[in-house]
Amino acid sequence: MSTRFFPQTQQGADIIASALKATVYMPDFFEPDGPYPIEKFPPKNDQDKRDLQAFFAGTASPPLAIKKLVDFGKALRTSGAKKVAAYGFCWGGKVTLSSGTLSTPFDAVAIVHPA
Repeated sequence: MSTRFFPQTQQGADIIASALKATVYMPDFFEPDGPYPIEKFPPKNDQDKRDLQAFFAGTASPPLAIKKLVDFGKALRTSGAKKVAAYGFCWGGKVTLSSGTLSTPFDAVAIVHPA
């Protein structure tokens, strides 16, 4: 597991795993580059805005992340998983919902967002 997750994210995954008696995976979609620096969010100047746009155009490109998530779901199916679901927070929610198309390997997808 990546150490780049907030402790609350890990705690939430542990709660879901315990309640459902299931294995919960937390893939790091930003590897190898890492997440956008939290100290630069929200953007405070024009350079920060450009950096954030570059992050979403590169490391956090939704089409790239959707492919990674679908491939991960397919790998779980291939390894024998009977049920596979995905949920995502914020940006990950967009990725998760977008991965829930007709050809999806997922039985269910969900988004969690504080807004």
